[in-house]
Amino acid sequence: MHLQQVHSHCSTRIITGTGADLVLAADATVLVQYDAAAARWRVVGGSGSGGGGTTVTVQTITASTTLPGWTRIAKVNTATGNTIITLPTAVGFTGQSITVIKTATDTNSVTIVGSAGQTINGATNLVLSTVNDSVVLTSDGSNVLISSDNRSS
Repeated sequence: MHLQQVHSHCSTRIITGTGADLVLAADATVLVQYDAAAARWRVVGGSGSGGGGTTVTVQTITASTTLPGWTRIAKVNTATGNTIITLPTAVGFTGQSITVIKTATDTNSVTIVGSAGQTINGATNLVLSTVNDSVVLTSDGSNVLISSDNRSS
């Protein structure tokens, strides 16, 4: 996969987070999510590159919780009620990301809050309300930025 090549069409350009091309080993996988704001595909996980890739934890959540760390995908099932996801501290984790996805078709919501008063794009929280709503959140070292927003409302 080539990183944002000038001669490539924007629909095939990717953001790896490392600023370099991504080399996949045989049978390796990569998880990408389209970032409409950047008009690029963003690497959000995978099995690694064979050259020492980052391991992404995939976590299924069914009740309010504090996430134990960064570099994860949190699949939130709200079938039992509204769910609050508290992010881990952003301090010391610059550039690391968390993807949060609402997986249930119900009317319950996922509310995401920062750790100890840390903000998400300057706000105290954000809400996922519809099935398949998702956000990619990235630590800036002191607070959290929304690097990809795929909410329907």
